[in-house]
Amino acid sequence: MSLGWPACAIARSRPLGRLSAGPRRPRSQRGFTLTELMIVVALVGILASVGVASFRKQVASSKSAEAASVIQAIRGAEEAFRSENQSYLNVSSADSWYPGDGVGPIVRAWEQKTHKDLVGWQRLGPRVTQPVQFGYIVNAGPPGAALPALHIDQKNIDLGTPKDAWYVIQARADFDKDSVFCNAMATSFSPELYVEHEGE
Repeated sequence: MSLGWPACAIARSRPLGRLSAGPRRPRSQRGFTLTELMIVVALVGILASVGVASFRKQVASSKSAEAASVIQAIRGAEEAFRSENQSYLNVSSADSWYPGDGVGPIVRAWEQKTHKDLVGWQRLGPRVTQPVQFGYIVNAGPPGAALPALHIDQKNIDLGTPKDAWYVIQARADFDKDSVFCNAMATSFSPELYVEHEGE
């Protein structure tokens, strides 16, 4: 019984598929679509912005690390001085930053032979061995004595009236000479280190 189609026609037929204009390239030789390229560019941009933000944060943190380590050395020296003399040592005269004013990207040796407060710093003797970029002021006094002017801008810091012997350590630096100072402060009243404009 014949179905109307010759057997040879059925054998030669092939499934219907996509018509091709020419020979197909192997998969390994195909390019990227515009959409794929746009996605890659967007991902690279996001990763770059995250990386830059992280890098800036690390740079800012490394700049204030000097102030933290020197302030800790000064704290230790003040406590050692008090254990021998029953009081803290007032080292700095008014607005006299040591070893310099902390303006600009200048690195100074810690010991400055011509500084007017050198004798006080030598007497206190903080263990600072590396050159520094920050300038430092250390004021101290007996209970009830007036506290020094604070160079930190945070208005919510209220030190009150000290009921015990006290010291206040302040540090400042203006790395790029834009008149915005990275300020740090520590006191005998609190173990905290206040830092503002970190990395400025």
